This record gives sequence, structure tokens and C-alpha cells, in this order.
Amino acid sequence: SVAVFTRQPEGASGPVPVLTNWVEQKAARLALRFLESAEAAPEGCKEALATHCGTALRPDTSKLSPPSRTPSVALLKEAGVESGDDGVAAIVEDPSGAGNGSLVAVRGASAFAPLLRIPGRLLFNLDTVRRYCDLGMVLNRAAWKKMLDDEGEALLLTCFIYEAAKWRATGKSNWAQLLQTCPRHFPGVPTMWGAHELQHLAGTSVLDEVAMKQATLAAFSSSMQSLLTAVADKHSPIFTEVLGAAVAELSGGEAVDDATLTTAEKIAHVFSEEQYQWARCVFDSRSFHLLHGGARVLVTLAPVADMINHTASGSDVLSRRIDEATGEFVLELAAGFDAKEVPREVVMCYGPLQTWELLLSYGFVPTDDGGVNPHDRLPFTALDGLINVEPPAPAASDDDEEEDEAAADDGYDEQRRAIIAAHGLDLVDQLFIPVDGVVPPVVRAVLRLCQAEAEEFPQLHANPFASGPAYLDERVSETLRSFATSFVDTVAVDDEAAAMEELDSELKSRVAMAFELRRRLVAIAKTVATTA
Repeated sequence: SVAVFTRQPEGASGPVPVLTNWVEQKAARLALRFLESAEAAPEGCKEALATHCGTALRPDTSKLSPPSRTPSVALLKEAGVESGDDGVAAIVEDPSGAGNGSLVAVRGASAFAPLLRIPGRLLFNLDTVRRYCDLGMVLNRAAWKKMLDDEGEALLLTCFIYEAAKWRATGKSNWAQLLQTCPRHFPGVPTMWGAHELQHLAGTSVLDEVAMKQATLAAFSSSMQSLLTAVADKHSPIFTEVLGAAVAELSGGEAVDDATLTTAEKIAHVFSEEQYQWARCVFDSRSFHLLHGGARVLVTLAPVADMINHTASGSDVLSRRIDEATGEFVLELAAGFDAKEVPREVVMCYGPLQTWELLLSYGFVPTDDGGVNPHDRLPFTALDGLINVEPPAPAASDDDEEEDEAAADDGYDEQRRAIIAAHGLDLVDQLFIPVDGVVPPVVRAVLRLCQAEAEEFPQLHANPFASGPAYLDERVSETLRSFATSFVDTVAVDDEAAAMEELDSELKSRVAMAFELRRRLVAIAKTVATTA
């Protein structure tokens, strides 16, 4: 096992272990790569690592539901995907046809064996879009390429919408199998919620993220519609089938003269804001970020692999990578499967994600973690005003006394900024309150610095983590208690039963997830309020 600890400043209490599922998975993957690359690895090391994975990473199968339908190896083969070396995996279709199927292990498999091998041409990423998508090839030309964002997001989302529209119209696409199993709706993702459900997320980080995403995609879709209208005028053949289907959809099945609809109207229908919202949900919830060609990261959709669900109790998957020699996307097992436990669902850990991040990107709140996500933390935005040490704006007053006071304040702020820089207190990713409610030393240090009198600065310069004097420690504790109490009052769930009245099952599910998210955050805040 590999012990991993948070960086603790000198003078703070001892290291806090953060050995989570995700860290175990990364440590085991690094150890395996080291053993594979070593010229002469010590005998028995790989076997010992496999045993460790069986203990530390094997999911709690008691929390996994049995397959709802008979697993089909044929469906996997139809998708053009190879199931490891011995046909270990199969697909369970979603009986509703909504594309929410799952992957199931149907045979035993050894540790570190390949679970899936997916040909590179079936992957949906920037490389394949520029090679196999008609629209992608056109947009990759210099004349249009300069109008797209450098990160490739516009090209990915737009080409995915294009291929989905073409597949619906003709049944043909290089990515037909991917599109066939792709959900058509994402009812759990908050960007798809209405105002009634969103109000139950008040006080959480999700609400701001939803508003930002919706505004960004609205502007994004509008600009892309203008660009695509110009592209369609110059490259009409690649749009014939897609826009022809748009005419039928816009007419509601009635006979309509194609000439009565402008190209811009057809483009606006195919590449609507709603379609960009849908495509964004697909990538947020089903894509893999894969290292390829050294330091390059490819955002990739992979058929079948995107059907593997999340678990908080372990991970069947140790690594997901592109084989540099073959271009295949390979999923590699961790502990493997015991022949006695199959058939059972294949699951993996999506990453060190907070509950609100799982809800925002994937549309669910975990149900197999006992109500405690080790990655949860109180949103740091609530403390922004307390740690704002940005250089102050120039004083607007002409009064000498006020200018002198402003100058004095500027001096204090300058000292604060110097202390923050000297002791690394500006690392935003450390400024949070974790799931156990124990306030990290770095948060106390920042609060101590922001509330100290001028005479305390020499001590803070030397060690901002040391406690004392008593008045300052009490100020910090009172600030934390006040923050936590205010958070509880703002976010705590009131009458859940009343909120659920007269809601259909889908809306109840959304509101229930919002309440569960708030409960988890409030639990952290209550601990802070009573222990700070």
C-alpha cells in the first residue's frame, strides 16, 4: 500500500491521511506500471499487488444489484468491441431503451487483465472527428478552424450533434453503436431542471454552476449557428440529409415546401441550444480524459465503456488508456473477477468527486456510500470575503485624514499578502473544510492573518500556524462557528414531505437528490459549529 498525506505546514498538527479509493487506485496503477517497466522486478511483487487490489479495490458486491436482464455478448460484438482475452464482459440493455444500460462480467478474470479493447476508429475525439466526420473535416480547414475555440470543445460538441442528426435521419454514422446506446435525455442533470427543482439547490455550489453553464451554452449555440449557416452555404452536400430531416421535424409531418425555410432556420433547429445542452451532458457524463502521445489529453467518448457505472466502494477498473502501439482504447482490470461472483455488474470509481460534482455532471447522488462522500467539502466561496487580500482600489476621497488611514490599511494588506505568499496560504485547493468537519490548519492560519492586530504581524511572519494570542484564537473560532451556523440556517432541509407533495416521480427524484446534497453539506457545517 502507498500512504499518501496532505501537505501540512510546519507548526501544524501531524499529517492527515487522505488514502481514499481514488488514491488507492492511482497508487496501484503506478506500482503496476513500475513493475512492468522494471528489467527485473522482485519475484512475487506483481502477485502481492494483485492481492492488495483484491483487498483494497474490490467493490462491495453486496451493494450491487443483480443484472436486470440476461447479459448479451452478441451486443458487445455488434458494437465492434473486443471483450478482453476470454470474453469476460457482456452488455445488459436498458429495458426502457433510454440508453442507460450497463456492463456485466460473465466470466472470471485475473487481476490486470484487459476488460475491453475498443478500436481507435470507434472512439469519438478530436482525432477521429477530423478523420471520419464530414463536418469535422470541413471545420478543420484553415478558413473555418480559426473561428473555433482552441481547446476543440466547439468542434467536438458540434460534430457530435451533426453525427447524431445524421444517424437519426439515415441510420448511418461511423459512431452508430456509440449513438445507439447514448441516452437521449438526462433528467437527473441540474442543467436540465426547471426553476422549481433548482430552487431546492439554493446555497450549494451547483446553482451557480448551472447558471454559468446555461448562459455559456446559450451564447455558444447562437454563435455556432451563425458559423454553421455560412458553412452550409458553401458545403451544402454534407448537410443535405441532416437539414432534410430538419424540414420534416419542423413541419410536424405535414407537407412543406423546402424553399419556405431558410438555411439559417434549419441550422437553428438541428443545432439548437437544447441540442448543445444535450451534447454537453453526454460529454460531461460519459467521456474519458485520456493521455495520448505523451502529454496530450484527448477527451474521448468510447462505445460500451461509457456504460460502466460509478461506485464509491471500490473499482473493478484500474486504468483506462490508449494503447500507443495499436491506437485501441483499453480498459484494464484491477482485482479481476472470481468465477463464483459472476455474473455481476462491472463498476468503477469516476474520480475524487464531491457529491455536488457527481450531481452536476452525472445526474445522481451516490446511494452506496452510507451518506458520506470522503471527497465532500464545504464550498469555499462562503469564506471569500474573509480571505480577500487583493490589493485595495485607490482611495477616492481627497480628505487627508482618510488618505492617511487608507495608506495605513494598504500597509497592513501588503504585509498580509507577503505572509500569504511566504507560507503558501494562497493555494485555493487547500482552503476548504473537509467532510469530517475538522478545520485544516491552513484555513485557521488565513483567518488568523485576516483578523490579527498589527502588533501580531511579526509572530505571523514567523509562523502563521501557531496558536495565540488567546483573543485571536477566539476570533477565529467564533468566525468559523458563525460561518457554519449561517450555512446551516441557509441550506438546511426544512419540510421535505411538503416539498414532495403533488410532484411526479421524476420531479420527486430531482428534489430528493437536492435535499440529500444539502443534508451532506449541513452535516459538515454542524460539526464545525460544535467543534470549532
